[in-house]
Amino acid sequence: MRYRIGSYTLDRDARFLSGADGDVHVEPQVFDVLCYLIEARDRAVAKSELLDEVWGDQFVSESALTSRIKSARAALGDDGRRQDVIRTVHGFGYQFVHEVDELADSRGRDARAVSRTVLPSFAQPLRGRDAEANELVELIGANQLVSIVGPGGMGKTHLAVEVARTAAGSISLPAAFVDLATIHDADAVPAALVLALGIETGQRQNSLDAAAEYLAAVPHLVVLDNCEHVLDGVAATIACVVAADDHVRIVTTSREPLGVANERVYRLGVLPTAADALDLASIEDSPAAALFLDRARLIDAGVLSTDDHARLLGELCARLDGLPLAIELAAGRVAAFDLPDLLAVLDRRLDVIADRSSTRDHRHRTLRATVDWSYQLLTDDEQRLLRTLAVFPAGVTVAGLERLDAHLALDRDVLESAARLVDASLLIRSKTTEGSRYNQLETLRTFGLEQLDAHGERQRAQSLAAHATLDLLDGLTDGLRSRDEARWVRLVRAEFPNIRATRRWLDEHDHIVDLVTLSKSMIRYSRLRDSNEIWAWSDDLLDRVAEDHPQRAAVLAIHAQSAWRRGDNTVAIDEARQALAMADAGWAREQAWSELGSALLLIGDFDGASAAWEEEASESRTATGRAAIALVAGYSGQLDRARQIVADARGHSRSTSEDAWLDYVEAEVANTIGAADVEQLRRAIAQARSVESSFVAGVAMVTLASVYVADGDIDRANATYEELIRHWLRSGSWTQLWTTLRNVAELIADSHPATSWEILIAADDDANSPAVDEETRQRLDELIARLLPLRDERSSVRVPRAAIAERALTALAERQVTESAPSHR
Repeated sequence: MRYRIGSYTLDRDARFLSGADGDVHVEPQVFDVLCYLIEARDRAVAKSELLDEVWGDQFVSESALTSRIKSARAALGDDGRRQDVIRTVHGFGYQFVHEVDELADSRGRDARAVSRTVLPSFAQPLRGRDAEANELVELIGANQLVSIVGPGGMGKTHLAVEVARTAAGSISLPAAFVDLATIHDADAVPAALVLALGIETGQRQNSLDAAAEYLAAVPHLVVLDNCEHVLDGVAATIACVVAADDHVRIVTTSREPLGVANERVYRLGVLPTAADALDLASIEDSPAAALFLDRARLIDAGVLSTDDHARLLGELCARLDGLPLAIELAAGRVAAFDLPDLLAVLDRRLDVIADRSSTRDHRHRTLRATVDWSYQLLTDDEQRLLRTLAVFPAGVTVAGLERLDAHLALDRDVLESAARLVDASLLIRSKTTEGSRYNQLETLRTFGLEQLDAHGERQRAQSLAAHATLDLLDGLTDGLRSRDEARWVRLVRAEFPNIRATRRWLDEHDHIVDLVTLSKSMIRYSRLRDSNEIWAWSDDLLDRVAEDHPQRAAVLAIHAQSAWRRGDNTVAIDEARQALAMADAGWAREQAWSELGSALLLIGDFDGASAAWEEEASESRTATGRAAIALVAGYSGQLDRARQIVADARGHSRSTSEDAWLDYVEAEVANTIGAADVEQLRRAIAQARSVESSFVAGVAMVTLASVYVADGDIDRANATYEELIRHWLRSGSWTQLWTTLRNVAELIADSHPATSWEILIAADDDANSPAVDEETRQRLDELIARLLPLRDERSSVRVPRAAIAERALTALAERQVTESAPSHR
């Protein structure tokens, strides 16, 4: 059930609250209190009733309830003075008094209590698959791996998504969607999964380890779409992730089964056509005809008006074998042909159906013939544009189309040609915050690539796409250092498959200088947005560029960031110094100083880090570099100097992420003397998140959590640490995660000594764990010695890192109750 309370929406089943400004973090027990009061809003609820219903047999004081009521009010913009939402009934309990609107059932919405659900949306409803959908929901509930198998064009993707949307709600898991259509290498499947989960490999060994480790802590329902061309990679990936946790669920779509253990195969048939009995009154009895009408009526509302039309439509759907994609393509032609003409053209264009000697599955041949039929009906300009767009796996924007126009020299305006392709269902237009984007179904893109080969245009088209991407990235560095940063971040996200394809093409054709140019742009992008895939590109580049190559210094500086990001600080320091020895001035030198400073900081060399960043500042005077110097000064007790550096750096800040970084540094410096500004930290987090600067948001949250601890605000400290642990798990930043977990270990030492012990010992054993100053080291060693006699039998055995994180989350959740001054009722 979903409820609207003013500008807020509360989803009971997905355990999710959102407001006008976005998601609202709500602790589990606060959410339970809210739900109970909303559902009993017609009366006042006694305190004893709330305690019984929310805490059950646990013994807690009324102060715990009072704290949760306060948090519930705050979550909905209320407070104890106004009581516009929750009213205190003195001497008795509480009543929910704000107006509430009940909304539609929420099954399948994202379970934000653990993670976000990301599933694509479809403009039209799923037709004719109710029985299959119900069967699949049951299968997913009972099996870890369900494969939906059938020929191309069957609608497997649409069915899988809608089934996942329902099943995810039923089994209380967030869902993720992985489109493998643009993946050409089986080894790239784990990277695609990591991207879809919204996590980063970070300091984990590889993408497969990252996915398995994350899913062990936060199980998901994952849809792997279009698996048939990378079956080995999919099978290996699934074997690893399902072993991570038995709650994980996988749904695949493929033209053939994976052939792995415990795979439950569901073979999808064509849509029923009911051609023999079709008339106007029985259209809904034919899912195939209903699908045709859904699409065709978007173009011509009067496409069906008589029983004779209904009969022709039934015959058309039967001739198309009830194949959903073929039906949709045919429906896209109603602007040019009425139903009799469609049948006549179909007779001429689908001659391949009669070729019974072919070994190709007849439905595959039908699909190919249908695509070819639609293609042959296009003008020369439209054909040329369609096949050229096939080299853009992420599609193109309006600006991208206009850039192509100059190279294709079409007789007709390129936007008009694109519009006609949209009308014919050969291009999909989607609306984004940046305007329209034009994509192709993968089946059509494959066909387009074949046509490029047939016309001898493949290399020219790929070169054109690569240079279009390089032109786009030419402005990325300046764009990220501007007030237009958020738009550039969204653009890179949308264009990433095109960027990946460009990098592959440049690599295959030995365009080393362009490869370096692309990597320089993207390493800047990844600096505050962890991306293991971009770091992996630098590994390949380092192998390709000889030691005497003019770009060697730049490549070493790029790779130095990759090294320290993944925990290899020694390599990073060595490569940064090599780059400095080779480069006299310019980008490579600035980059090398920056990476050297970061690596030295992580090994605890504050003086060396500060000196490196001073050199970087003399090269570029960026706000980010200056703020890093201030941070080290603050840690060294030079508070006045640190504050002055931050004040000076603000004059050089040109972007939101730089503003966020400066706010964080200023608050962190103040926190060294216990004077951090909470609102400044919250502002830094909000700004960083608005431009996807996950690193800045995370470190600011670490400081914020420590402030809550110092203030004795147990609820907020626990909630912030829980959010932080999940944040670092998503990013794969184990260096930062170990810092967070060490803080948690100190917080839970009395309530959960075994878990505290496990955290501290595991942190000391992991190479990704950052160095700490002498004072902190002494404090942690004293805590380890105190916990040594208290550790339980379990904690004497080393456990995986993900299990450590999961136990920390459990301890924090339990601590919310056990440390709220318990009493007997």
